[in-house]
Formats: sequence, C-alpha cells, structure tokens
Amino acid sequence: MLLVGGDDGLKFYREYSKNIKNLMNKSAYFICEIGINQRQDCEEIFENSGLNLNKVVNDLQGIERILSFSKI
Repeated sequence: MLLVGGDDGLKFYREYSKNIKNLMNKSAYFICEIGINQRQDCEEIFENSGLNLNKVVNDLQGIERILSFSKI
C-alpha cells in the first residue's frame, strides 16, 4: 500500500482502517504517526473501525504526533 494522503492528508488512514481490526489480535496495538492537527480525524477514523485510543504522544515541540490504539 502506498502512503498517499489524498486531498486532506487522511486517505492512507481511511484505507488502512478498513482492515486493521482483522489484522490485530486481542493484545496487539496499532501505533501511527500523524501530521499537525490530524488527531481528531485519525482518532475518529480508527474508532469507527473498532479500535480504542489508548495514548497520545507529543513530539519535542509539543505537537500531537503518535497515536496508540487497541481493540475494543
């Protein structure tokens, strides 16, 4: 799968979210890097595909950069 953002930069996340739950076992985590101001959209995309946001990690400038999800 190519890492392509599309018009809003979220195309990859939408495509990947379609299969992610089936690829994870019950103790797995899905961790992704996001761009500036993408947290809310990415959180919604992956929660709609059956994952639960566990942790948000900021980069050295305080920008939300890493999201960690697990199965609900």
